Amino acid sequence: MGETRFVRHIALFRWKEGARPDPDKVARELAAIAEGTNALHFEAGPALGLGHPTYDFAVVADFATAEDYLAYREEPNHRSYVNDVLRPAAADVAAMQIASQVSGDSRDV
Repeated sequence: MGETRFVRHIALFRWKEGARPDPDKVARELAAIAEGTNALHFEAGPALGLGHPTYDFAVVADFATAEDYLAYREEPNHRSYVNDVLRPAAADVAAMQIASQVSGDSRDV
């Protein structure tokens, strides 16, 4: 089966005590911003609490190219949301991008 390569953006947030934003609201607002970009797929939500999570909230977004990711990162509404909502509430942020692939056979893991 063929494979499709793409750029996966992963961002993890640990909230400051007493500054935890509503996770459903953050997920909805970020998804709305992503809809206006070239994101192929977007997910965001709180940690499920299984095991010992080190972060409280995650964002995973897929883009066809590095240029599409960079356009998303620099999109004005995204920049404003990160700077005005997420960073003030975050004690720590970890973010990275990886080259990922989806196999034509979804059973491949």
